Amino acid sequence: MGNEILGIPLSNIGLRESLRKINEFSESNGLNTVAYISAGKLVLASDNQEQRKWWSNLDLILYEDKEVLRAVGITAPARIREVEENKFLKEMLRNLVRGQREIFLLAQTWEEMEQLEEELRKIQSSLCIVGKAVVEDYLQRKESLINDINFQAPQIILSKLPYPEGIRMMYEYGNYLNASLWLGLPEKVNEEEKGGWLDKINKIMYKKLLNRMINHSKDTEKQ
Repeated sequence: MGNEILGIPLSNIGLRESLRKINEFSESNGLNTVAYISAGKLVLASDNQEQRKWWSNLDLILYEDKEVLRAVGITAPARIREVEENKFLKEMLRNLVRGQREIFLLAQTWEEMEQLEEELRKIQSSLCIVGKAVVEDYLQRKESLINDINFQAPQIILSKLPYPEGIRMMYEYGNYLNASLWLGLPEKVNEEEKGGWLDKINKIMYKKLLNRMINHSKDTEKQ
């Protein structure tokens, strides 16, 4: 079950159901795409038809912050804690290690790739990473990136890319990749990562904007 919030379909399934879906995805023959949505991403996508199309094309949308949870109507403290402590990602990475899944990492730059791998290995040091690529090395060479990923034949792709580049690439590249699951990671892979003052200001701004837009949408529906 779920709702369409500002033109984007959002479900209210919990941690265990999400993990069950990921397990199914990782054993499937075709590629399944999954990404995290935050209040900021939801606000930006609400006024952009192309971005809404990309989100609607995903097989599963996960929640990056409690503001989106509340937008869906989820206020249970346990569910909010799951999101704030990034429990889904921790459990999923543990399952990937147990299942000996082969992983390909995708980031924007090599500096960001180093940070991404470091943060992931803080959570699960035994991840089986079979390949890595950074988008800046493949500018205007879409086919080369696809071929290099497929050459490594990973089961799982984990990416951390700027928004909306990440979900755009999922939409445009998905049909050409042989992996089973592509997960776009949240902005903060580890809850211990600290954002700067600008990140905090943006989060407050998007929270207020999201609440205002949802209230306006509800008022419009009543008229």
